Amino acid sequence: MPETLLSSSSVKLFGRPLTGLTWSKPEGSGLGAQGFLKEAFNAVGAQLAMIYGYSYQGQYQALMQPALFLVHGAGSPTSDDNTASTGLIAKDFEFESDIVFWDYDRADFSLRLDIDSGPLERILLEAEQQDGGMPYFRGAHTDFRGAHTRFRGAHTRLRSSGE
Repeated sequence: MPETLLSSSSVKLFGRPLTGLTWSKPEGSGLGAQGFLKEAFNAVGAQLAMIYGYSYQGQYQALMQPALFLVHGAGSPTSDDNTASTGLIAKDFEFESDIVFWDYDRADFSLRLDIDSGPLERILLEAEQQDGGMPYFRGAHTDFRGAHTRFRGAHTRLRSSGE
């Protein structure tokens, strides 16, 4: 696959289509004035997939924790002779035979759902209680005031101080 001027904006998501879960497409308004996310949900072939990693600008990056993403279509195979189309400049590993990829522009809208499982004290109580520590920081406490921030693979709760 030849490089184009648009190749530098390509993000490829690697994973497997999710089975055993049904969902309904949103109706009406409420998804923003432009409706980008609603369009993504209502597009032909929209489905959820468990994504394990992505490639961007020739580099593969595994996610810290797999997550569900909204994708479209069946995906493309990641065969060994398909390195150019996966967006990778080199590959020193092999994908499992059932891993596929979806190609998007980095500005496309999607949906990410992080899944966590474990004892309720960790996935609910520690995650929600002020001094319980965040589940991804394992006991570290971070406090920012008045803004929302997302750290890669970790969640930080930000609270308004009421000032």
